[in-house]
Amino acid sequence: MANVNLHLSQLFPLISGHEASLPSRLNELRGPDIEPPETPGVEPADASNLFARSDALCDMLSTFDHRILPEEFRNNFINRAPAISNLDDCLEPWNLSVTIYRMAMVDVAVFEALRRTVPPHLCANRYMTKQKSRLDEAIDRLDQAEQARTGVPAAIVIDCARSLRIIVHQLCQDRNKRPPLAADQTSYLSTILVDLIRSVCARNRDLRVGDGPRARSRNHNLYTCLIGNPPIEPTAPDYMNDAFVVDRLRVFPSDDWKHLFEDLTNIRDEIVERATEHERASPAYAAILEEMLREYTMHAEEPSSSSSQMRMPGP
Repeated sequence: MANVNLHLSQLFPLISGHEASLPSRLNELRGPDIEPPETPGVEPADASNLFARSDALCDMLSTFDHRILPEEFRNNFINRAPAISNLDDCLEPWNLSVTIYRMAMVDVAVFEALRRTVPPHLCANRYMTKQKSRLDEAIDRLDQAEQARTGVPAAIVIDCARSLRIIVHQLCQDRNKRPPLAADQTSYLSTILVDLIRSVCARNRDLRVGDGPRARSRNHNLYTCLIGNPPIEPTAPDYMNDAFVVDRLRVFPSDDWKHLFEDLTNIRDEIVERATEHERASPAYAAILEEMLREYTMHAEEPSSSSSQMRMPGP
């Protein structure tokens, strides 16, 4: 199918005008059954390759929505749709995304056309941008509750902290499963994470009383809940109990975050200066930052740092 993009574009007015069904019109455009030309990097359609293709399609098709993530696209649409084995059954009425997904699963030429239109680097950028928006929204909800001046319920702080941890984990998990990201993408991810630490540090206050004395209880202080004195949940996944963000950032190649050296230094200094006896974890958190900064300074002049070969741990 050498002209897949053109063929698909011809179908849209036909579908909307009910002049032809998608299966019959597509078969007319395809002509007789001809094996599609081999495409470099595409394996035969065995089970494992179909699974990888399905993941890639969810990633690509989710980019056309400003909020939905690949896993949500799968859960909302694909997991509930019946499996399709031929083009005649691909049409999902009123749902172009699922229709294209089915076509691309059945015919590798459709998949390859979509892959050229939505390359991997674009998918990675879209994913990080959506997750950054979700981080911002979680903190905005907390700020709005504080600005209402009616007192911030403990549940809002706890829910915000939990949301931030989950999103950080998803971002890092996504980085691991993708092909190696470009330098500008890894820098962007590091910037998102360091900006998040800075946002949390800026909310080191008792949200019940605004700028007054900080709460000893983590339930009303986002900083305390995530950095200063986070709760320990023995049955929770590791990412719910690690040193917020920095345990992930510390195993990134240092080239990813070296442009944030000054920001990390300022964050470390602020944590040290504002730590109290009730924040048991603040000194350890500052020590992790200090170790990162010291190691980078020691190895900055080396032609190739061993840290540049490090990969993030799996989920």
